Parts: sequence; C-alpha cells; structure tokens
Amino acid sequence: MTDLRSYAAVIDHSSLLPTDNRQIIEKECAEAVENGYACICITPATLDWVTAYTRQQGSDINISAAIAFPHGTTTAAVKVFEAVESCRKGANEIDMVMSVNRAKDGDWLFVRDEIAEIKSEMMKVRNDAVLKVIVETCLLSEEEKIKACEACIAAGADYIKTSTGFSSGGATVEDIRLFSDLSKGKIKVKASGGIKTADQFLAMINAGATRIGTKFSQAILDELSKRS
Repeated sequence: MTDLRSYAAVIDHSSLLPTDNRQIIEKECAEAVENGYACICITPATLDWVTAYTRQQGSDINISAAIAFPHGTTTAAVKVFEAVESCRKGANEIDMVMSVNRAKDGDWLFVRDEIAEIKSEMMKVRNDAVLKVIVETCLLSEEEKIKACEACIAAGADYIKTSTGFSSGGATVEDIRLFSDLSKGKIKVKASGGIKTADQFLAMINAGATRIGTKFSQAILDELSKRS
C-alpha cells in the first residue's frame, strides 16, 4: 500500500458507543463515505439511521452490525435473530462476538455450530453477507486462540477478529501473526481494539490483517498523510 485511499479501503470505521446519537452516527458515516472506508460498523439499533443516510448520499459502503456485543453471552437463537434482522434492515456484514464462556469451557463444537448457524441464516437473507467473528483474544490462552481460529474456519466464517475494544485488551501483532499463519488462505484476519496510531495500523497490516477496526480512522490517515 502506498496511497491514502488504499489505506482507507481496509478500515472498518466504528461508531459503537451507547451514547452515539443520530447526529454522531451521521457524522461518522459522512467520514466513512468521504474517505472510502471498507465499512461503517455500528450497533443494530442505529441501522435505520445508517441505511437512510448512506442511501441519501448514494453510497454503497459496506454496513456492519455488531451483534451479541460486547460480551457474546446471548443464546445462539438470539444471535441468529439479531444477525438476520440486521441483514434485513440493511447490513451486509455482521461482526459477532463468539461465546467466550463456551470457549473457556472447551466446548468448541458449540462454538463452531453457533457460528455456522449464524452464517447459514444470514446467507438466506442476502447471499453477499460477510461474517466476522470476534474471539476476544485478551481473554484466551494461546491454545484457545488456536482452537478459536480452527472453529471459525470450520464454521465458514469470513473473518476472525481479535477484539471488541470493550474488554481488558485489544489487538496485538503477535495474535495477528498467529491467525495469519493458521488461516492458510481459509479465513481473513481483522485487527481491532486499541488501534489509535499510524504505527499500530501499519504493524497490523504487515502482520497479516486485511481489515482494521478503529474509531480513530481520520487521525491515523492524517498521520500517514504527513509522513508521505
């Protein structure tokens, strides 16, 4: 990557705070559309605002809804409903939180089947739907990270994503390298959580991430622009 548009095109710009009202959401959408980000990532409750705004702007930017966010502790049936409802309301991407408690219990069959069911039901609504699974790496051991990646691949997820940004830690270069090495082209890697600077942004890309989730998108691009 050598130009700002290429950098912008890998950013999932997030606006996920519970205090983000319509004015804030539309401001973040305007930035995402203007800069050419890969995606605007929001909560399902704000989908009406986002879809209305992007349609008004004539934009086809990807819209992602974060479901079971931020803890992943709802039931599989609730996750399926939330994902399907989000797709029906205009989302073409879903960032879902893995059932970390089931993972910590070693129930990887449940984790895999839950992800697979969500992916299957999403595809019934729209066949271009993309599923990103947030595994919350800061809560997992090395062995659990490997098992989580294997479960995501087996379930047919499109991306494995490091973090919500709402837990005790965010993305690390080591975790991105681990997932990139394990993926073998079968799943893409999204780095998210605590990415605030150009150096962090570039380090994640160099480690193998193909999407970067951040709410500090403009600051990162401004910093990259000064360097160029």
